[in-house]
Amino acid sequence: MEINYEEDLKIDAEALDIEWLDQASKMMKYAELSARAEADAKRADEFVKTLRSELIKEAHEELDKPTAMLVEAHYRTKKEYKNAKRQLIEATHEAEVLRQAVFAISARRAALENLVKLHGQNYFAGPTEPRSLGVEIERRGVHNRASQKVKDVRRGRTK
Repeated sequence: MEINYEEDLKIDAEALDIEWLDQASKMMKYAELSARAEADAKRADEFVKTLRSELIKEAHEELDKPTAMLVEAHYRTKKEYKNAKRQLIEATHEAEVLRQAVFAISARRAALENLVKLHGQNYFAGPTEPRSLGVEIERRGVHNRASQKVKDVRRGRTK
């Protein structure tokens, strides 16, 4: 399933009816992706725990006098354990990003609701020159700033 946060969060203020028709499917898409990522993170966590147990058992068989510190040093220095922990960290990160994406899609819904209310109150109509909300959003770079923050978080660059 293709993930394009930037595109999926955009709202075409001049096609609110179409945006509303698409909102539920976007929410379901991200809810499903989030659930899958959460399951992957849980599987990765279970794998780390199982591997750790196996390596502890191995340490007790190989070491003459296995102390807690020696056993821990044994399993923590194993390449396979380090790789499993790295995969767990990545899976947990991906699950958190997708959990936040579900939140963002939910916030998109609230934005749609408010835009529809404003439209119903003739907020966008005026006796002076008409204004295009799409052009105004582009001029202000609203989506660009938000999408850059998402990209930075996905790359691990937080401020």
